[in-house]
Amino acid sequence: MEISAGHKSEELCPNSDHMELEKSGDTIEVTSFTESFSRFHIPKLTNAWPEVEAALQEHGISYKLNLAELYMTVSTTPITKDPGIIHRAREVIVLLSKTTVPTYVVCLFFFFSFSLL
Repeated sequence: MEISAGHKSEELCPNSDHMELEKSGDTIEVTSFTESFSRFHIPKLTNAWPEVEAALQEHGISYKLNLAELYMTVSTTPITKDPGIIHRAREVIVLLSKTTVPTYVVCLFFFFSFSLL
């Protein structure tokens, strides 16, 4: 099962960071981060994803949850206003993939600029 929205990029290797250049009239830089997770986190991620999705969409972040291959990806899009937000989005997927922190705490972290890591 795969859940994705926003800007589609080329296939990414799980558990690595990527920076890509894409063309659509003008050249724009797209930054993407991918994080793998264990099968243990599938139920939590499936339940949490609508809440996480809403938080990411609000800031123009593209996202992909791949339950079959066990990875999540976040990427900037042409409508991303704050270039630093991608780093918070990356920390969100790291928190979701490596901890049992409740989703509402992760979303609070995303909306506020303090760092938990």
